[in-house]
Amino acid sequence: MNVFSRIVFRGLIALMIVAISSCSSTAPSDPTGGNEVTPVIDLEYKDNTRVFGVDEVDVLIDSDTTSGTYTFDATKFGPEAKAGDVIIVSGKIMRKVVSSATAGGQTVVETEDAVLTDAVKNGTIAWVEQPEFGNLGSMRWGSGEVQTTGDEEIAAGDTLMFEITRSGVRHVVQIIPKTSDGKLSACDFTFQMTKVEAGKVNIVMLAKGEMTMPVQETKIVIKNGVVDDVIANNRTIKCNLEFTMSAAAAAGGDHSLVLPGAALQFPIRYLPTPSGLLVPNPIPMSIGIGIQFVTKVSMPSAESSAQASAKLSISTDAGFEYHGTSVSSSAKLNNEEIKDGSFDAAAFIGIPVNVEFGVAFPRVSLNIVGQEFAWIHTGFTTGATLQWGPVCKSGYAKMTVEGGYNFGFLGLPTIELKKNFVEREKRIDCD
Repeated sequence: MNVFSRIVFRGLIALMIVAISSCSSTAPSDPTGGNEVTPVIDLEYKDNTRVFGVDEVDVLIDSDTTSGTYTFDATKFGPEAKAGDVIIVSGKIMRKVVSSATAGGQTVVETEDAVLTDAVKNGTIAWVEQPEFGNLGSMRWGSGEVQTTGDEEIAAGDTLMFEITRSGVRHVVQIIPKTSDGKLSACDFTFQMTKVEAGKVNIVMLAKGEMTMPVQETKIVIKNGVVDDVIANNRTIKCNLEFTMSAAAAAGGDHSLVLPGAALQFPIRYLPTPSGLLVPNPIPMSIGIGIQFVTKVSMPSAESSAQASAKLSISTDAGFEYHGTSVSSSAKLNNEEIKDGSFDAAAFIGIPVNVEFGVAFPRVSLNIVGQEFAWIHTGFTTGATLQWGPVCKSGYAKMTVEGGYNFGFLGLPTIELKKNFVEREKRIDCD
């Protein structure tokens, strides 16, 4: 006997008070601009730091990032590097020297990771930046580079495409940039997961919608070789999406899959000064806009099926600040909505069903020399479940705002945190 029911909810979640909490006794700041950030770059390097500017980047001939070995043109590199020295090639590398040898016109340097305070004695780096697709540097799955844009400028209406298949499950990301308030800082997107069994597509999970890039505010102050202040705030992280999900087991089975994240990398190559001039930023830094998937399917019987759909939207400000000895975090919810949800599940008596699909987008990260030191994301999940004994059919749609940081990449003691700022859920249980 096949048992089938349909669960439907419609409506809005009422706006609730967002609790703003701190991970220290310091009162959290307002991520909407309570502490003003003035764009500037003013750096005093340590004596053991060697900096090659934007007109000298050809000094770097070759690199092996796996082993940390870098090859330089000896005629341009200058004196032999010593262990403990820091080498910066503007916008490309910042590495600490382990050993160095010169032969045949080339200087080969074995290196290890360097943090910001290995190179900088005093200074400030600060920017206020809304990433634009015209400045996109690369697209990646996980740590592997998929594509660099090179000199080809991205325009409104162009299509950016990612694709990856793991464990028989195919994921496709499609992003189409568009203008918002005169800037190429928004996009329409489609994220799709499909699974094929017995020659048939039996699972399709789809998230589509639109996203507007946040205004990202960053400030890092170093005094006497120690990081004194950090501001990493994001204003108006905004995303609207629609979930649809359909699963019908061809052979029955389970899968639980967390994919490496896809990411768009926007280099911070130039920074405006108070006088309005643009100056090169020699430290390799970037803003990442990432996408992550989580899928979970449990359908033991070939006769099982499940469907779900929902519309969700959110706009939020969130961020972190460090001042001297303590870190504070804050969030402000500007808008939220969950509506038009429907959930179905079906199976023979005694056969449980559980299907879930989650997307984190946008995941806004701040990176120094490829190392992520702070991030914020909005996450969306929907699912449908059928349980027995007694019969319980349920469905849900959920959205969250999460963030985290690791200030060890700035030269501070490794201070790490993962924080759930906001969680909203619409659920129907045991119908």
